Amino acid sequence: MHIVNAWVSENRGGVEQKKVEDKSNEITAIPSLIEESDITDSLVSIDATGCQRDIAEKIKTKGGHYLLALKENQGNLYEDAVFGFKTCPVESISEEWEYDHGRYEVRKCSILSSEKVLFPEIQKQWCGLKTLVRVEAFRQIKDRKMEETRYYISDEEDLPAAYFNAAVRGHWGIENHLHRHSDVTFREDNCRARTGSAPENLATLRKLALQITSEQQDKLSMKKRRLRAAYDTEYLKRLIT
Repeated sequence: MHIVNAWVSENRGGVEQKKVEDKSNEITAIPSLIEESDITDSLVSIDATGCQRDIAEKIKTKGGHYLLALKENQGNLYEDAVFGFKTCPVESISEEWEYDHGRYEVRKCSILSSEKVLFPEIQKQWCGLKTLVRVEAFRQIKDRKMEETRYYISDEEDLPAAYFNAAVRGHWGIENHLHRHSDVTFREDNCRARTGSAPENLATLRKLALQITSEQQDKLSMKKRRLRAAYDTEYLKRLIT
């Protein structure tokens, strides 16, 4: 089973999800997910798989706004965005840093007007495209250092870089939170349920358990909370009441 996710912020924050049907893929599942969701006046952010012209148009048609990740497979659009940030003065910059338990992270976001960078024939292919976004991330965990630069496109304009920096952080925060706890806390990758409704049902139960344990106010890790709930009936009762 595969699940497609879309991060929705602004007036209704959260993650919209949909199971990818057999013999289908994310590109066909995402438009269906958008069609079923109320995204009016909301910002929808999707990773590079969903960076498709039809998806951008559907989001706009449904009254929403988009923030779509760019990858090299977007050809001229990606190359022009990279070149634009190298040659044009950026219009707004936002820098955030975070330090917690030996992890130091810096996120620098810069934006450009797409109309000043892209050729008209590329610009008009993307419904309502207004802004190019670049996020440069540096992360150090103990002695290990990582650097990454990501590019995005959005239909929103006249907004500061801090707005897009927060949107990108929100998307990846939800993504990392769900996937990390699914894999580490609940060992989802080791689950042998592969057929019928079992994978989807178990995924739903894991997310419910994750939500319940996340709300517990103690100093235990998520993994230890789960273990304690398995052995301590009174602790389990506190979790679910």
